Amino acid sequence: MDLKKEINYARLLMNRTEVGQSVYQNFDKMMYLGGDNFRGLFSNLEVLTSNALVVSSSGDFGLEMAYQGFSNITCFDINLLSRHMLYVKIAAVQALNYQEFCQLFQTALTKEWLYKISPYLPNSTSLFFDKLFQLNSSSILPNLFTHNYSKYAEYFFQKCQQNFSVYNEHEFYQLKSCLHTKKFQFLPLDIFQKEKVLACLGKYDFIYFSNILFFASIPVEDFMKNIFPIFYQSLRDGGVLVLNYFHSYANEVKEKRTYKNRLYQQKNLLLYEQIKRYSNQEVVLSGSGFGHGTGSKDLVLALKK
Repeated sequence: MDLKKEINYARLLMNRTEVGQSVYQNFDKMMYLGGDNFRGLFSNLEVLTSNALVVSSSGDFGLEMAYQGFSNITCFDINLLSRHMLYVKIAAVQALNYQEFCQLFQTALTKEWLYKISPYLPNSTSLFFDKLFQLNSSSILPNLFTHNYSKYAEYFFQKCQQNFSVYNEHEFYQLKSCLHTKKFQFLPLDIFQKEKVLACLGKYDFIYFSNILFFASIPVEDFMKNIFPIFYQSLRDGGVLVLNYFHSYANEVKEKRTYKNRLYQQKNLLLYEQIKRYSNQEVVLSGSGFGHGTGSKDLVLALKK
């Protein structure tokens, strides 16, 4: 990893105020909180719990894998900066008590929080944030993160408590007690680049794409024909591959939608039609996601080998 390049790109990102993107990139804002309902998903799936390959994103997926009993957890992401968020989350569980952990992820990362968790951080992540604090005003550091919903902290933290075990006190301490036995790895990976996929995959009991296919840089048909078989072959017998996670797939209440939201819904429906031919399990998760209105339901497409 080129730490100097990461710092330079991070400083550029901190001066962008928009949230979200239409296509993921090698250097992009980091997700502060996860949005997929992992607790609901694992209450509906029976999965072997040895090796997992999951999107790194906010780090919450990886921590949930550890809580669910996985021993070896590989977190992949096209965004190279995501590894720092993953290691911040892991270090925060190790270094803080539950109340401190909640406070940190309802507000923002500061020099004081960094100092508390730094003994558990990899040197590269500690240096990354140290340098950013040296070169920039602390007030703009939150711009480096997306889904850092400080304005709606209480609401979104309640969503995290629904979606992830680590945001609940009893489960937090259970995870804290066993985290030292878990092996984490960050894998820089664009799943749409066939040669890189072929070169780096191992064998897994669980593979999780989240909603990456919504942001596909190639047609979904091409992905399913040329790249999906590689991931499927990387599944052990009995393993589960989650092809897509549809936020607010169904809603009982008609809402006023922005053009972007309507486009998201339309593309998800098109993806669903393409993907369901390859999927042998659908899981509907009620009351899920972030801010999708009363009665919203998420849909997960999963395939078991």
